[in-house]
Amino acid sequence: MRLLKNCLRSGGILAAMAAFCGCASAPHVQLSAADSMDLLATSLATAIDEYRHDLEQLDDQRRKAVVDAFVIRVRNNAQDEDALAAHTAAFNIALDRMEADRRAASDRRQAAVENLETLQEIADGLRRLAIESMSLDNDARRFLESALIQVRHAEQSEASPGQDARRRDRDSSLRSE
Repeated sequence: MRLLKNCLRSGGILAAMAAFCGCASAPHVQLSAADSMDLLATSLATAIDEYRHDLEQLDDQRRKAVVDAFVIRVRNNAQDEDALAAHTAAFNIALDRMEADRRAASDRRQAAVENLETLQEIADGLRRLAIESMSLDNDARRFLESALIQVRHAEQSEASPGQDARRRDRDSSLRSE
């Protein structure tokens, strides 16, 4: 149980850090954060499965103990109808409590699974954002390179106007042919 709480607490802290840091971070940082969240999700999934397994074993032990106690009480008071009725009522109450505990554990597990799914969605979103940022960076890089080449050509044209005129004449003569 403590492991599950620590995983959830760490997941919340990591999600908050990713939200604050991811807004203005580089794509490689976003990818690293997504990978970290995936590792946390894997750890959380393991903790949830272990918790469920441990709880099932505990439920089986509790059920066996309740049934055994009921059988012993019935054997000891087989002739006393009032005692048997009291033991039966106590047995039903114990079964109801175990069922309520089982439902509560199932609700907690479901909440943990939903948190796990949310964590995985955030990691996937960060990964998509990083990929989109990379493509935007590439587009910006191509635009800047193109702009720099145009500026360089313009500067070269201003430095040697005669060459530029000859180039235009040559280009126009090639087009006419």
